[in-house]
Amino acid sequence: MADTKFEAKTSTVEDLFSSKSAAFHIPQFQRRYAWGVSEVSQLIADIYTDKELLESSDSSSPYFLGSLVFAETGTASGPKLVLDGQQRLTSISLMLGVLQQKLPPESSEAADIKNLLETGKIGGRRTTKLTLQEDDAKVYRVIMADPNLHENKEYKKHPIAVVVAKIMLLLDQYISDLITKGMPELAVLHRLVSRLVYEVEFVCITAPSEAEAFLLFESLNDRGLALNAADLVKNKLLARCGNENLEEAIEYWKEIVEQVEPSEIVDFLRYYWIANEGEVRNKDLYAKYNDKLSKLHSSEALVFVQKLKNTAQHYKYITEPNSQNSSWSDEVREILKRLLAYRARSCRPAILKGAELEHNEFLLLLRAIESVTIRYSVVGSKNPNKLEGAYNHLCSNLRSKEIELPEMISLAFEGIMPNNEEFKDSFSTINVVVSPTWRAILVRLNEQLGTGETTILGSNKVEVEHILPVKPNELALREAELDIDSAESLIGRIGNLTLIFGKINKQLSNGPFSKKKAAFANSEIALNQWISQRSRWTKSEILERSQLLSEIAVKAWPWPVQ
Repeated sequence: MADTKFEAKTSTVEDLFSSKSAAFHIPQFQRRYAWGVSEVSQLIADIYTDKELLESSDSSSPYFLGSLVFAETGTASGPKLVLDGQQRLTSISLMLGVLQQKLPPESSEAADIKNLLETGKIGGRRTTKLTLQEDDAKVYRVIMADPNLHENKEYKKHPIAVVVAKIMLLLDQYISDLITKGMPELAVLHRLVSRLVYEVEFVCITAPSEAEAFLLFESLNDRGLALNAADLVKNKLLARCGNENLEEAIEYWKEIVEQVEPSEIVDFLRYYWIANEGEVRNKDLYAKYNDKLSKLHSSEALVFVQKLKNTAQHYKYITEPNSQNSSWSDEVREILKRLLAYRARSCRPAILKGAELEHNEFLLLLRAIESVTIRYSVVGSKNPNKLEGAYNHLCSNLRSKEIELPEMISLAFEGIMPNNEEFKDSFSTINVVVSPTWRAILVRLNEQLGTGETTILGSNKVEVEHILPVKPNELALREAELDIDSAESLIGRIGNLTLIFGKINKQLSNGPFSKKKAAFANSEIALNQWISQRSRWTKSEILERSQLLSEIAVKAWPWPVQ
């Protein structure tokens, strides 16, 4: 880092774009344009304040828009790669494009903006000086040529089109407001342009190469300017792959980003590490990756990113079990769908590592994980830190492969899993707060009771119904032989919950059992058969059914799993 020569200077928008040879390219591995209405609205509000707009450009203060990091491509005429700041740079260019359209077409100011934004030889094809990555490039070119095309149905939902629509709306408001204050329209446009072109400043840092730019990112992070851990890992990986493997590594990283949602990428990297390397906390994640990657040669780094890519495909199957490309069996996918409904996340490292097992062993592991999730977490509400430690232990044994899978599972959760009697007691007495998790639990209980004809295809098809209503009317309380305080202690018991199709659910309302019984009798849902055979619904029935369902729960989520 000490021998690397970085060029750093303060530049206005005019300084950035004025050279005829200026060209900026956003690499394919960078994120797509992701700014929305709120970000661009804030940007415009920050740049264009009434005070600055009404003052002359000689007396108003500049607006500093942060740093831009570029890398040279190795050729004198080649574009600079935009490695940091692409969202701001793209948004500024979109604002210039809109302002150019608002100026008189033959005016020198419109021509000046056009020359800032475009390059090309006389009589030849002109292109934008900023080239976005492949997924955004076409829409950007089209809308920069004519911002009104943001309304075209082919483009209108694209983030660039959405942002341009907002830019046009906000600038129209500024123009209208300033005309009302006495400024001529053309003077307003000139002031909007000069503020943006001459008074918005960046610190532009240019590195001799991509690899050295990535070192800069690490340096910035060391100095407290924290970047997203995923960005830092990506930068380190690509730098370690070297120029000879960079293109292939970029393609692998692009595939990772396509498989893993942006909000999940840091968690994915952490789960991958726990699955394949060992325990790590979020705050130590980059340090762990940095230490490992620093020891890899370029070919080894490429293998590492390839393994990450393959694991990202499995992570997509975990987070989206219905993915069309999933090669996992229906039974595996059904368990994964239930784990999603149960909000189970600490188990994901074990699932990622278990995906390397043969199908029958993978299925056994998933069944065990589901039982752990229900018995320990959902019903038991036990210490999540102990559970994470158990999964770390399990992943360690999955890596070493020194013992058989059933023993791995038994050892990992030894001493923390409720036995059958403890589980039944907790299940029958828990006060359930209705949620998608408990709806999925009731669907699973129904599967244990019913045949194929009574199976519910998806928990989103039904609603949870309190048999004794949450807000019982007087008749409901009288039939149940309960006062309101006694009723409240029973309403959340599992024995008082069932499933019903939504359109029936709305009709049942807060009425007494006598009004609901017919709906239960006509229901094809197996859970409702026992209910329909009762002549009344009192404390006795609720407690009896709670006990019956706890017996079924032991079979639905057994321990140990065979």
